[in-house]
Amino acid sequence: YIAYLEQHWVIKKEQREVSIVMENATERYLKLLEMHPNIDQRIEQRHLSSHLGITPTQLSRIRKKLK
Repeated sequence: YIAYLEQHWVIKKEQREVSIVMENATERYLKLLEMHPNIDQRIEQRHLSSHLGITPTQLSRIRKKLK
């Protein structure tokens, strides 16, 4: 069971790393919202930006541009 969880975690981690390299910040943000609707209202902006690999200022600009 532990091996399964570890393997699943590694796969998710690799997908996230590829996303950071291959997609721009706006695409990553939109994908996150698609996978987790309203997450931006439940989690602090600094945590979201960290997860996306960008600064809180960049995230703020992306959100403003998308409105």
